[in-house]
Amino acid sequence: MFPFSRIIDFVHHDHYSWRGYLFAFVIFLSIFIGKNMQNNSIYLLIVSGGQFKSALMGAVYRKNLLISTSTRKLYSGGTLMNLVSVDVERVVNFSFHFASLISSPIKITVIIYILWQYIGPSCLAGVLVMLVAIPIALYVSTVNEKFSEEQMIKKDTRLKYMGEILNGIKILKLYAWELPFSNKVSEARKEELKLIRNTQLCQVAISFIFFCTPFMVSLVCFATYLLVDPKNVLDPTKAFVSLTLMDQLRYALLKFRRHCQNSYKTK
Repeated sequence: MFPFSRIIDFVHHDHYSWRGYLFAFVIFLSIFIGKNMQNNSIYLLIVSGGQFKSALMGAVYRKNLLISTSTRKLYSGGTLMNLVSVDVERVVNFSFHFASLISSPIKITVIIYILWQYIGPSCLAGVLVMLVAIPIALYVSTVNEKFSEEQMIKKDTRLKYMGEILNGIKILKLYAWELPFSNKVSEARKEELKLIRNTQLCQVAISFIFFCTPFMVSLVCFATYLLVDPKNVLDPTKAFVSLTLMDQLRYALLKFRRHCQNSYKTK
């Protein structure tokens, strides 16, 4: 934020041209180095995540081949498919985002500290808005996960019906039972779609909260800063730097919310 505030100050005052070029170069260099380091870390996480996924899928299939016949009867084919297609993916996603889950709170704390340097205690009003919005979003996220768990159960039931139909297709054709079994699959699918719809509505509510929160934080912070002391002046440097920090805060909050959801799904 230091070069950014300096370049805004350079635009509004008469300074030597080389100072402006220097600040612009420092901003470019910091962004270039940061993005390269970020891309390199993402590449390493993708490679390690792919290896982790292959190991987990191999372990699931190996375990499936080694279990006894009596134990196998306790689990349907849909359970195995859910383990491979859903549960393994959730574990891999958690391992992929684990580092960000730890770094996001640190980043949020640093951003709030820098905001304090520009607008003082007024930034705590924005923190209060976040402290109200985040628990609401987490509650909706908890409800969303309950719907997701129920949806997985319904999906397992539907896959079980489909497996029974495919295994006994000759008997179904012989006794003309296609329609009753088709109705059972359709009913299971309708219940699954209802739960998927509820899950998506919860996702919309969570996204709405987290996209509106930064705007509310900006509004409350600036309003508090101007109302607390008539001597406070919101100059371009404070305004633009604070807005940039709040945008960074929005991104950090969105990442933290997504990582919390992935962690909850993995447990």
